[in-house]
Amino acid sequence: MVGLARTGVAVANLLTELGCKVTVSDVKDPFQLKENISKLKGDVALDLNHHTEKFFLEADLIVVSPGVRMDIPPLVKAREKGLRIISEIELVFLLSPVPFIAITGTNGKSTTTSLIGGMLKRCKKKFILGGNIGYPLAEEILESKDKDFIVAEISTFQLEGISEFKPFIGIILNISPDHLDRHRDYREYIALKKRLYMNQEESDYLILNYDDPLLMGLKSEVPSKVVFFSKKIMAERGIYIDREEIFWNDNNKKRKIGQLGDLGELGRRNIENVLASLATGLILNLNREEMLRSIRVFSGLPHRLEFVRDIDGVKFINDSKGTNVGAVIKSLNSFSEPIILIAGGKDKGSDYRPLKRYIKGKVKSVIIFGEAKDKIKEVLNGECEVNLVENLQDAVKKSFKMAVSGDVVLLSPACASFDMFRDFEERGNQFKEIVRRIRGRKSRIF
Repeated sequence: MVGLARTGVAVANLLTELGCKVTVSDVKDPFQLKENISKLKGDVALDLNHHTEKFFLEADLIVVSPGVRMDIPPLVKAREKGLRIISEIELVFLLSPVPFIAITGTNGKSTTTSLIGGMLKRCKKKFILGGNIGYPLAEEILESKDKDFIVAEISTFQLEGISEFKPFIGIILNISPDHLDRHRDYREYIALKKRLYMNQEESDYLILNYDDPLLMGLKSEVPSKVVFFSKKIMAERGIYIDREEIFWNDNNKKRKIGQLGDLGELGRRNIENVLASLATGLILNLNREEMLRSIRVFSGLPHRLEFVRDIDGVKFINDSKGTNVGAVIKSLNSFSEPIILIAGGKDKGSDYRPLKRYIKGKVKSVIIFGEAKDKIKEVLNGECEVNLVENLQDAVKKSFKMAVSGDVVLLSPACASFDMFRDFEERGNQFKEIVRRIRGRKSRIF
């Protein structure tokens, strides 16, 4: 096992329980990994502070955590030797007979995964939910035999390590540039997303975004049945919106599913994710009314367009999971109010130019902090007011002083968090804590 974060612990424990001889390799030292080491069960050998090539070359199987690059020297040597190198999602697939519902895309994966889970729960289906959403499937896979489905959020990092993985229902929500600090280029990133359906058969389904030109053009190369979702266009098979109403079309047999008003405010803000989820439910013949009810009661996920507080008419929104340009664009389009945007962090090799057309006339000011602030400023200067600050607290203070009633202060960074924070969750939690300390607008103090 390569990597001893939560996925590494789960896989090591799973393989130990199955009777395997397990070695875990990680570049971090024992003190940094103390908590995770304490969670290991059974006799697990540890290779810490570095990766020892000998352990890799003597392994029968190498499972790689999503956070570990596939091009580190020991993995390159192991691959040259012909050793099998897989991701956790491949391992889980090989061990379980349960059909997979697999969700990938640049943005919206976690929300869609959670929406589908809510529908299945409401319709009394038994399932396991996990993957890139933060719950390793390896923790529960031995208990999966009586389940109806496994619902998994899948990242490109996981798709790098598959060879046989085949979802019964695959979903690609959208594709836009991301993680270009890890992948060679955008073409490689796209190719990895497309691996989701490479093993599918005619009896399987692939749900695609008809409004994404890249995805719309995939139909001819997909071996499974393609189902589209669209906010505006009726496809031959799929779900779409026409004048505030939601329809399902199957070979020109139209059926009304509901109205946008049935979804609630949060559902309408996540309309593409909702449509993909409804398409999944319709393929599975879930009860229409129960699906709509599950969407109405969906409370959203932390750090994804999460409402924090309204202070004298100014809404503070935590979208710390908006770690790429595409995510920020989707978030900006979710609001009709004037926006003060807080952005910045660790650059992932992103091109920030697409933000320009969405910021002009919609965003009053962009407040930028972190390693990428100068790069972002250079792109956005002239499109709106741009302010550079040192840290997140300064950004919140600046936005607080500038905002007036009716504005939205939106943290949607377009960057990774690792320059200042452990992860996007820590960044979002700090944002929420800073906002909660604001005493009142009239006093202008925290």
